[in-house]
Amino acid sequence: EWGDRHNGIDFAGVEGIEIVSASAGKVIFAGKKIGNTVIIDAGRGYQITYGHLQDISVKKGQKIEMGDLLGHLGKTGTVNPHLHFQVDLIKKSSRTAVNPVPLFDAEWGSIIIPVAEANQFYIEDQDPLTQPDFLW
Repeated sequence: EWGDRHNGIDFAGVEGIEIVSASAGKVIFAGKKIGNTVIIDAGRGYQITYGHLQDISVKKGQKIEMGDLLGHLGKTGTVNPHLHFQVDLIKKSSRTAVNPVPLFDAEWGSIIIPVAEANQFYIEDQDPLTQPDFLW
């Protein structure tokens, strides 16, 4: 559906840790997509995708608050445990993958972007906080 582009970031972690919602909203998808996946409509055109969950603790149509449990970190649809986190801005005629790094309280030195084909849109040795959003 999205070609070869990786439209989010991955957080490595230990299987089974709680994954909570980064925003309030409504669950618009809960099922298999990027492994076990939850997609939240956060309002104003924003959708947040959480992929590779071990399990899913919410149902489609459910309203949630920031911090509500969505599931647990897993490795469904992949070989190593991690959370795929993706923010998209959807308008009538376009869909923009928003660079999520500036949304986190993190410093450049503490962020590791693996050298991989999927991460090719990140410019080498450039602060990920300054990477542009892109249309897809």
